[in-house]
Amino acid sequence: MTKLVSGTYECKWHFTDSGGTDSNLMDLTFYSNDPNKSGYNDLNDGTTQVQQIAGIGDEAYWFQAVQGLATPTLVAHKGDATCVVDVPADPADTTIKYTGSLNIDPADAKDFVLKMAPLCTEIFRN
Repeated sequence: MTKLVSGTYECKWHFTDSGGTDSNLMDLTFYSNDPNKSGYNDLNDGTTQVQQIAGIGDEAYWFQAVQGLATPTLVAHKGDATCVVDVPADPADTTIKYTGSLNIDPADAKDFVLKMAPLCTEIFRN
């Protein structure tokens, strides 16, 4: 774990493909001591359209860096902990549904977020 600021620790996992290629498939970041929600609020800069989502931790939201064109990021908070699941890969390198030149319907983006949710739920459980 990396100490970020006074009392806040970050643990980050970077997932690659089965061949070990660093293709940015997914990043999972866990802030173990985030009672003031600095890790939770860090990605919500007010310029990105965030969508609240229920059933993941105490509160959660998701967003797309480029609305309708980027794979979504999930941010969840429970107790004093924050979990962030980010998929920096191009939509074509994931299982998200898209059409044309990488256009992602909002419902498909939300479905993709729900597939990421068990990662945070499991981390919060332990």
